[in-house]
Amino acid sequence: MLSVLLVAWLGVIGGIIALLPLAVVSLAFHHAFLKRHRPAHPQTRKPVTLRETRALLKLGSGFAINGIWLAASGWLNLFFIGRLYGNVEATHQIGLYGAASTMSNLYIGILISAMAAEFYPGLVQVARDRKAMNQLLNQQTTLAIAIGIPVTIGLLILAPWILAFLYTSEFVPGTDLMRWMLAGMAIRFASCPLGYSLLAAGSPRIIVLSELAMGVVMITSSYILLQIYGLVGIGISLVATNTLYLGGVIIVTRRMGIHWSAKTFRLLAQTFAVLAACLVVSLILKGWQANLIASGITAIYVAHLLTVLRRDAGITLTTLTGKLRNLIPRKHA
Repeated sequence: MLSVLLVAWLGVIGGIIALLPLAVVSLAFHHAFLKRHRPAHPQTRKPVTLRETRALLKLGSGFAINGIWLAASGWLNLFFIGRLYGNVEATHQIGLYGAASTMSNLYIGILISAMAAEFYPGLVQVARDRKAMNQLLNQQTTLAIAIGIPVTIGLLILAPWILAFLYTSEFVPGTDLMRWMLAGMAIRFASCPLGYSLLAAGSPRIIVLSELAMGVVMITSSYILLQIYGLVGIGISLVATNTLYLGGVIIVTRRMGIHWSAKTFRLLAQTFAVLAACLVVSLILKGWQANLIASGITAIYVAHLLTVLRRDAGITLTTLTGKLRNLIPRKHA
């Protein structure tokens, strides 16, 4: 609300001015939340040693590199688009890219943040117990698929209407890019539980190297595929990069004794098959035919997913609804 008011009053400069109070408000809310949930009898421990500090800095560098390459890839994509389309057409294409990127990242970004707050601390507690860690990993992956993927497929189907409603009809040409980016983010989201397991149990060096490799592949493939397929190439690059990341994380974590069960792998394979089918149908067919076929595939998948969850994990629709409510922090008695 503050950003909207300042932009409406001062224009672009208002958005810049809003950055500082937004950071202060965020800091205040986080401080209040942590103060409210402070343990009544905190455990005493020795002061942090230099060795622990180095370990924390190495681990933090992995997160920092992730943020750096995400920002760099976004900026470089804008640069690549400008160089490819020229001064006149580039403005329109950059607008399409910005709208598609925002819509494809919004929902999944919220869920990834919630997963980090709820799932990662539990992983750290059982990091030395591989059996407990694998059990928690499989449970969280199942919940992630159930909560995140069906809605993502729905956004994929409704992409042109979402762009027209939240922006204008001039942004509808970015539909195919948004669909590719949604598919890429869905793959990333499904792999997040495994990635957080690597963070909880892996060495900082592995994390740093994986993030650096991810950044190089993302930026290089975005440039190459943009030249070949145009703006849609950036979305294809996101799908390819996140697929490679998923494969790499599976190999690394399996060597560490962390892995998905056969049931979870089957569920993931079914989920990605449905996602691919809806993406292909939406890209090839246009209009109501594509929506009808993709909606039918999604409805069958959701019904099958609920059956599998109830049979294998004892998770019902009520459980999922409660899980979504639990993502909102509350004051406990």
